[in-house]
Amino acid sequence: ALGCRKEAQYSAEAAPLAELELPWEHSWLCPPWQPIVLTFGLAVYRWYDKNYKLSLWHMIPVFIVYTIYFEVYLPQLSSAYTADAWDVLAYLCGLTIFDYFINRSDAVGLGQPKTNKL
Repeated sequence: ALGCRKEAQYSAEAAPLAELELPWEHSWLCPPWQPIVLTFGLAVYRWYDKNYKLSLWHMIPVFIVYTIYFEVYLPQLSSAYTADAWDVLAYLCGLTIFDYFINRSDAVGLGQPKTNKL
């Protein structure tokens, strides 16, 4: 998985709490963090304005930062990380799911956004 640690190279020396690590954590939990971060950001905005909706100008930079950091920077920093185009696709899918289900339709109950006017 992109930017996530390779399982074979993960050792107790790399992380002092390695015994607490879950085997699926490194491949399945990396891509979902992007929608979680965006949801927290949206919640902060909606604390002040219940109808606020993040625009593409908010979401695309998060996608770019995640892609560069997890898929370009970390794999160059250490061989414990891998770059994978499938993770970039997962980031894009997560962004799309966030926009449709949370940002537009408010499936998590952060407030009632106005209708989408594009």
